[in-house]
Amino acid sequence: YKALIWGKSFEIQLSFVHRLLQMCQHQMPTYICSALLLISELSKSIPRMNALVTGNKSQAKGADPEAAYDPNKRQPAFARAENECLWLLEHLAHHYHPTVVKFSVHISCGIPVRYEGNPLLDFSLVQFLDNYVFTQPKLKRKNKILGVKARRHERYNSEAFRLLPENQVALDELFFYKWVTRKHERQLERLKMKRVERVERALRLEQKMKAKEDLKVKK
Repeated sequence: YKALIWGKSFEIQLSFVHRLLQMCQHQMPTYICSALLLISELSKSIPRMNALVTGNKSQAKGADPEAAYDPNKRQPAFARAENECLWLLEHLAHHYHPTVVKFSVHISCGIPVRYEGNPLLDFSLVQFLDNYVFTQPKLKRKNKILGVKARRHERYNSEAFRLLPENQVALDELFFYKWVTRKHERQLERLKMKRVERVERALRLEQKMKAKEDLKVKK
């Protein structure tokens, strides 16, 4: 980041950003989120980049083939990166990871990305599986959970976490928030179905009893 900020060549800075986005098309969410945070910070410090960040996709091919961006140039200063907008952000806006989508949409709209954590750790597969395991810990496992990890994961099963507005949930916890809320909705639906079944069963039993009484009266 410092090397790009201190660099005096806008062409080299923009070529680096283009290549970062090209690599993001084949990387894991940890790398992509880190790269998008870097691009967002660069767009704050390099105002000229904002025009290409928010540019439309029609700029991608360029009117003149000789003036179009050439990603195969060995020297980034001569890649003509300033002639092409950052249209690869549109691909990332359809990514499977919700945080990647949110970051890329914010950058495309010129909104600064704010994130206080470490994306290389917070969005890793190990962290995700760790959180997933404790969204509903079994009773036997609860006795083995100790220390900070126990306090950190207890909140996923708390009512306070489930009742939070979605816009107040941290990005790395959004999946678990949706998981917990949908799980609660399914539990409510099952309870509702059980109540309906009990009422129907009581009505059928009442009808049978009434039918028996009618037969006795006729006899």
